[in-house]
Amino acid sequence: MSRLSRAILVIVTMACGALAQPCPCDCDDDRRVRVHELATGINIALERMEASRCPAADGDGNSEVEVNELVSGVDAALHGCVAPTPTPVPDGRPTQAELDAARAAWNAAGYTHYEYRYFLGCFCFGPHDVELEVLNGKVVAIRDPATGRDLNVEFADLYLSVDQLFDRIQSDLVGTHRLDVQFDTETGHPTEYSVDPVRELADDELTVRIDNLRPVEGSCTNADECDSFAEICVDPGGFVGCGACFDAMSDCDTDSDCDGEPQICQRIGLKPGSCACDPSVRVCQPGCTTDSDCPFGTTCDPDHHCVPPRCIDDSTCPDNFTCLFAPDARTGSCLRTHCPDLGQCADDGFCVNGRCYPRPGRCGVVPP
Repeated sequence: MSRLSRAILVIVTMACGALAQPCPCDCDDDRRVRVHELATGINIALERMEASRCPAADGDGNSEVEVNELVSGVDAALHGCVAPTPTPVPDGRPTQAELDAARAAWNAAGYTHYEYRYFLGCFCFGPHDVELEVLNGKVVAIRDPATGRDLNVEFADLYLSVDQLFDRIQSDLVGTHRLDVQFDTETGHPTEYSVDPVRELADDELTVRIDNLRPVEGSCTNADECDSFAEICVDPGGFVGCGACFDAMSDCDTDSDCDGEPQICQRIGLKPGSCACDPSVRVCQPGCTTDSDCPFGTTCDPDHHCVPPRCIDDSTCPDNFTCLFAPDARTGSCLRTHCPDLGQCADDGFCVNGRCYPRPGRCGVVPP
């Protein structure tokens, strides 16, 4: 063996020296360096093989394998490959001054009762495209944008008012791996917010987009508060009516008359937007499968019907609901609180047409 060969072998056995590249001598690019790959690097250094046999051993790309490149290969074999440095991505993090200016513009806009389309992007449960209504800084309704129906949402803390979103941005301004925020140029409210709290964690990212923010107009608690005699005060989440109705015929008496689960036999008047002349007509229609399919304040029972939740006292009911008992019953049902007969509405609620809600109703004209 020549003196050059012996020198190379001695140096290769020493795991020292700087790393030339993230994974030197990793000929098969599997992020691990094995003995046979080191041997290939030595043979290239001794000119017994072409450098093309293991491009990873030729860190500087000069078609030769130098001693320092072999040392780097040994270090990678002993201690593992170094993770490649990610390419920096521009960060859309606002400055404190920019955030303060946007919040000042939002406060100056004077919105106290407003609604907007809310798109949620995250590895999380719940609907990701909803309509939110906000009153005095608090989200008072989460609605299906297609039907306008109030939704039962389990993780409601993911659905933020503009003020809550400003607070979230403030807390994320320092210490997060990545933050991108865009603000509306007129009202200052955030139109897009995207955060990756910790680079090393997967699925912790959150994105929020706000579209079509607008004030809520025509609020009411009874018809006397509406501007026109032709208007009625519609309950929150309610249906203004149809005007003309259509005749319908019953096609079932019980659920067993319907074609399989989750079809149920239900009064047509219970279907949102129904315009049947006789609301007591019973028809087969899809039943619920989860609580989120039911109107707010009801739950999905095993027979796929939306029913009031059971309760033992008022504390076991949602806000603005009261636990009412049938004679001799051990448990009651949560039903909307009558007002003012059963006291003031909870949590700064509103007495709309004699029942408690977390927000006022809306004036509307019944179609002719």
